[in-house]
Amino acid sequence: MLLDRALEAFRAVLEAMGESSVRACPALGNGLQEQLERFSEQMVSTAPPSAAEEMGRLAPGQLRHWAAQVEQYSKGRTAEVKELMMVLASTAESVGERDQRYAARFSELTSNLQTTASLDDLSQMRASVLKNAGVMRNCIEQMTREVQAAVLGLQAQVHNYRARLVEAEELAWRDPLTNLVNRRQVEGEIDRRIAAGGCFSVVMLDLDGFKEVNDRYGHLAGDGLLQQFAGELRASSRSDDVVGRWGGDEFVLVLDCALTGALERVGPMRSWLLGDYEISTERGGRTVRVSAALGVAEWKAGEGRDDIMRRADQAMYDQKSCAKPSAGAKSPVHNAAAL
Repeated sequence: MLLDRALEAFRAVLEAMGESSVRACPALGNGLQEQLERFSEQMVSTAPPSAAEEMGRLAPGQLRHWAAQVEQYSKGRTAEVKELMMVLASTAESVGERDQRYAARFSELTSNLQTTASLDDLSQMRASVLKNAGVMRNCIEQMTREVQAAVLGLQAQVHNYRARLVEAEELAWRDPLTNLVNRRQVEGEIDRRIAAGGCFSVVMLDLDGFKEVNDRYGHLAGDGLLQQFAGELRASSRSDDVVGRWGGDEFVLVLDCALTGALERVGPMRSWLLGDYEISTERGGRTVRVSAALGVAEWKAGEGRDDIMRRADQAMYDQKSCAKPSAGAKSPVHNAAAL
């Protein structure tokens, strides 16, 4: 009993560390969270002592490795900002130098024109005006070309930094394994819908027996299964649905419809998603049958994000703990249903 409590406490610590890493550095936290979840799965009372010792060795090493990655990532972001600031400073400096150079040339032209005004010979005055006009025209044309070149160069650099910023932002809200949106982004989408007060429903999905796939075929095979399932989930959803990975083998959908509409959509989706999947293992291809528990909850006015997620999660686990309801059976949970 004491060992079970100690292991449960250790798993809770690993889970909290994983969630904190995602919030601290979304671009890199998902990877650490994945690894810590794997450690947590192996920390069971039936595991041999050597497994606990191995986890005690690997977990600190993984944390140190992640800390080093975050440090390098932060240095990289800082270097990019410094580089952009240097580009802007250099551009401002070159503009200032160019303006001073042309100011001096225009001052010289003005002086020449003033000298021309004092000439008595009309032919000399005409020749001087034509000469200075040509110099002024060439000066303006050159200044225009330089300005255009500077603007084009600055636009190119700004476009490059904008693309890099978009890439960095995508890393912050994408799940790196499945390419779905991550938990943080799903939470933000739910919060925005709650703030708007519109009608929406949340669908929670939890794969059955996924740990056995990892244990039997290895984590690479398990990752491949999650990637396939995520692709099918995205393909069976609409373009405006929020499709995300909640963590581990749990997925979540945010649908802009009431409970009835969500249930109508999830029924065919379930038939599409569940069934046989081909995975790659060290011993070749294998076929695994995928089943899942699904829970649906509709948002009710006055609820917060945690409230609707708790109801969807409870509906999902209610289905895990009992037989599937017969076709047409009504759910006993108001505004929440297990499929």
